[in-house]
This record gives sequence, structure tokens and C-alpha cells, in this order.
Amino acid sequence: MKKLFLIGAVLFGVLITGKGQSSKQRSNSKVDSLKREFIHHFKILDAASKTAKADTVYCCRVSVAFMEYHTEIEAGTMGNVLGRLGFTKEALTKWRSWYRSKYTRSKK
Repeated sequence: MKKLFLIGAVLFGVLITGKGQSSKQRSNSKVDSLKREFIHHFKILDAASKTAKADTVYCCRVSVAFMEYHTEIEAGTMGNVLGRLGFTKEALTKWRSWYRSKYTRSKK
């Protein structure tokens, strides 16, 4: 009886440990996926920002919505029923700063 209990306890421990590792791997893959999305949207916003002569850039509604949703930093422009239709270069700088503080580690 003691042997069965011991085997059961060992198997339970193995199952719990295995689940913890797979959940950690899933969490890492979600973070990696979100990082890729940020990089994609930064490329779009950077390209638009470089071509604009003014401080306010009107384009990229989906990328602006993505940044506002994830960073909780406003785009600096007025919106309508479609959402924000643009962003300021200052907002882009704030979004970059937020991303660096959240997803990059300082190397010492």
C-alpha cells in the first residue's frame, strides 16, 4: 500500500512539474508574439513619421489603436467613431520609451 502511495505521489509531482513548464513556455511564446506585433507596428509608424513634415501624422489607424490599447498612452490627436486617425511624433516617442522599459533589459 505504501508503495502505491509513493508511486502515485511521484507521478502527481511529475505531472504538476510538466504542466508548469508548458505553461511557462506558452507564456514566453505569447510575449514573443506580442513583441513581434509591436515591432511590426513600429515599422509602420516610423515610416509614416519619417515622411511627414508636420508633428502630427494622419494615417495608420490600426497601428495607433494597437499602441494606445497596449501602452495606455494616448496618440495626441482627436478621434471619431472610427477611432484615432493619427498620432503625434511625441506619442511615438512615448510608445517607444514604454516598449523599451517593458520588453528590453538593460545590460550591465
